[in-house]
Amino acid sequence: MASVLYASIAILPQFLQSMMGYTAFLSGMSMMPRGIGSLTATIVCAFIADRVDKRILVIIGLLFLGTSGVMFGFLNLQIAQMNIMIPNCLMGFGLGLSMIPIINLSMETLTNQQMTNAAGLQNLFKNIGGAIGTSLVATFLTRFSQMHQNMMVGKLSELNPVFVERIQTMTGALSQYTSPDMAYYMAQYSQYGALIKQASLWAFMDTFRIFGVLCFGLIPLLFLFKKSKSR
Repeated sequence: MASVLYASIAILPQFLQSMMGYTAFLSGMSMMPRGIGSLTATIVCAFIADRVDKRILVIIGLLFLGTSGVMFGFLNLQIAQMNIMIPNCLMGFGLGLSMIPIINLSMETLTNQQMTNAAGLQNLFKNIGGAIGTSLVATFLTRFSQMHQNMMVGKLSELNPVFVERIQTMTGALSQYTSPDMAYYMAQYSQYGALIKQASLWAFMDTFRIFGVLCFGLIPLLFLFKKSKSR
């Protein structure tokens, strides 16, 4: 579970700064609703955690996380900042609802003498899961980008009339500033750069969707926990 959570946290700033061209400040502003959502979820958990089965809270949190991941998976490069903030708020709310009860569930059946060792093991597994999640993000982005580039590069061919038309249009525009041969080379390079950017965008979208679906896939595992005791 920590792999999915930390991977979702790590991928979004990378998308905003590398694909959208956001500065570190704008990226942080776009991430701010996640903290607001987490704070809201923490307050909600404080009031209802002892009255509701904690497994239900975790399920609701994972539903929010999965929904936000799927929403991120349908973004494009023409989005507004609000399109980032709304799923971020949902993700933060889901993080708060899932992380706090899952910690309580994992230690609810332990005795006081076992708490110290259990807390250490829990932090260890959380760090390991976070490392695995961030590694998977880097691997998915690289592999999916190469895959989509390989799928699309065949379209940059003289047999594609759309590609030929764009090359001719750009070559004519750039010929006003340089030689025709250099203008033709620059036009081809520009189209290949657009292909690389589109392949990277698809890689981000695929990765968002995978981690969103994984959040839904974690829900059945919660029924392996014993039912929490209410007051």
